Amino acid sequence: MPCKKLFISFLLLLLSLIASNSYAKHIAGGEFKLKYISGDDYNLQLRFFRDCSDPTGSAPFDQGPLLVGIYDLATNLVVDTFELEFKGYEDIKFGNSECVNGTACEQVGTYETTITLSKDKFNNLAGYYISWE
Repeated sequence: MPCKKLFISFLLLLLSLIASNSYAKHIAGGEFKLKYISGDDYNLQLRFFRDCSDPTGSAPFDQGPLLVGIYDLATNLVVDTFELEFKGYEDIKFGNSECVNGTACEQVGTYETTITLSKDKFNNLAGYYISWE
C-alpha cells in the first residue's frame, strides 16, 4: 500500500510540474434579435462576440453566410433555415478602464437577413427557437 501512495504522489507532482497555461480561442457569446418589419416579414440579426486579445490569433469571424435554423419548441424539429449575411464587425469599447488590464479586446460581428414567418407554417402555440451551430 505505501508504494501505491508514493506512486500517486509522484504522479500528481509530475502533472503539476508539466502543467502549462492554456488559452481559449472561441466566441465569448452571442444573441439573436428578431425585429418586426411588416406583414409576415422580420429582420433576423445575430450579434457574435469574440475575444481578440490573443496575439497568436483569435477565432475569426466567418465571412460567408451563416445557416441558422428555426426549431419547433415542442418537437425540436427544424421548421425552416435561413442564411444570415455578414455585415461587418467593430471593436467594443470598455466603459470602466479600471477593470481592463491593457490586454482586453472584444469585438462584435453582425450577421442579418430578412425572413418571412408565414402564419401557415409557423402556427404552433408551443412556440419556436432559433439556433446556430
